[in-house]
Amino acid sequence: MAVHRILLVDDDVDILAVVGETIRDKFEVIQAVDGLDALHHLETGEPDLAVIDYEMPLMDGFELCRVIRKHERFRAMPVIFLSGHAAKAEITKGYKSGANLYLTKPIDPLRILKNIEFTIEHEKIEVREKQYTIEELRDLRERDGEDATPPLSRLSPSDPARSSATAKPKTAHADPIQVTPELVSDEELELQFVEPDYEDSQSSRASDKAASGPVRVMAVENEDDARELLGAILAQADYEVITAVDGLAAVERVVKYQPDLVLVDLMMPRMNGFQFLKSLRQNIAYRNLPIIVVTAKASRRDRDYVMKLGATAFIAKPYESEELLADVAEIVNRADFVVAAKRLSIEEIRYAEKLEAAEKRDDKKLDTREDRHAELQRLANEDGPASGHGDHSGHDDH
Repeated sequence: MAVHRILLVDDDVDILAVVGETIRDKFEVIQAVDGLDALHHLETGEPDLAVIDYEMPLMDGFELCRVIRKHERFRAMPVIFLSGHAAKAEITKGYKSGANLYLTKPIDPLRILKNIEFTIEHEKIEVREKQYTIEELRDLRERDGEDATPPLSRLSPSDPARSSATAKPKTAHADPIQVTPELVSDEELELQFVEPDYEDSQSSRASDKAASGPVRVMAVENEDDARELLGAILAQADYEVITAVDGLAAVERVVKYQPDLVLVDLMMPRMNGFQFLKSLRQNIAYRNLPIIVVTAKASRRDRDYVMKLGATAFIAKPYESEELLADVAEIVNRADFVVAAKRLSIEEIRYAEKLEAAEKRDDKKLDTREDRHAELQRLANEDGPASGHGDHSGHDDH
């Protein structure tokens, strides 16, 4: 009999262990230690319900739920928040982000179990058809790093075989891209049921030197002019270009659009470049994704710090377009560079971005109408019921 699969997301490994052990008797359980890890599990683990810690570093539960609600396949997936905040404003914010239930801490695993059961029954959640069994996910995790292990995101239901695609080298072999070892603990690795998208297996790199398609580059920059300039430079060199306005948007797009290389600024709102870099390097699936830091913070201290965090290269602003393209080409031409098979073509991405922009414009117009209506209602109430303004507020709104 098929059982529901639950995704637990919490940066506290002790909570993950306790809650996971409690609900594992009735459900399949996959675990994630942060928002990026959780988004990756949407594609590979295919959960039926998510239990998410509200307070997490880098990408909190609110932002994670917002991204899930934009995902075509998982936008209707039930989400239960766990939070230490019991204030009405926080609870309201949680529900507005798309949560089905908001549970306050302290953690009671049995209470969480009962609420999962209630939500599944109340929402009539059917078991999602899975590409991988929980045992297969665990086996893949245990074989992590072995030559025969296929990266999950490169497999499709119709084609289980992996095509290891790398850029054809034009220069001598470079050293494999390294990540600072202390950034990923053994405990974090144990919690992940996914395989790396950007593996560093020597045999897989040597198996096929022909690229499967154009290299996809993501430019992460909050300044509009700088982002457009960076995108134009890359596009002229025949790279597929996607962009993001800050680290949080970039985390979402790394999982969704699968860039082969990322250029990121350091000073950005919401999630800065340091946090974005650390977030990716802590996740096994993205530990070898090439990341070039492009920033005006060009001191030796800044350079040393981002390289310690796991940056592949460092470019100081202002830069010449030829210099930037040369640094990008040097990485793309390495023997260990991988062009991943993509779930979405660049044309599909452009279309999705147009739809998203249109939705944002519509939402903004709606918010303006709603704000105007609320203001008129407030004024009517201040004047008193005898004034009659409340009866006309709807007409004024037109």
